[in-house]
Amino acid sequence: RADWPEAPTSKNNKKALEQFGLIQELVQYARSLKMRADIPSSDKPTFELAATPQISALLSREQDLAAHLAGVSEFKLVEKSKLSKGIKMVATFGILAFPASAETTKRIKSSLANLQEITNNHLKDKQKLLRNKNFIAKAPKEVVESIKEDEKELKRLLHEVKDALKSID
Repeated sequence: RADWPEAPTSKNNKKALEQFGLIQELVQYARSLKMRADIPSSDKPTFELAATPQISALLSREQDLAAHLAGVSEFKLVEKSKLSKGIKMVATFGILAFPASAETTKRIKSSLANLQEITNNHLKDKQKLLRNKNFIAKAPKEVVESIKEDEKELKRLLHEVKDALKSID
């Protein structure tokens, strides 16, 4: 993934930078949601968005840019109560939703549940090693540190998977 370009800072473009930051966050969430829903990058779905007034006003001016950067056909602004069932992500700009079919939702839930189980098993293995005093006493310090880093990363991944599972209805 390429980094976002850095814009020069000045008092005159502070508002523009703030608005670009909102578009940037929306694009990142939309790309993440596309990936989570296993949507090919060539597909351009419509995403629903229950947005804050600030992002709604910004999208009224920059819809084409945001949709193009996110790889979607459009961001359809809807009321929160009218969001379709499917995959949702909550962010500072509002709630982004992809109205997935029941079959797609079931497949994604199954994949995430499998990933959760695998991650949890790996985490338990790492924690078992770290509780083994004989292993800790005999293993090189670098190995123990590597296992601690693995444990930390597995905990982070497990948290992300649980959040992803919660976002699907």
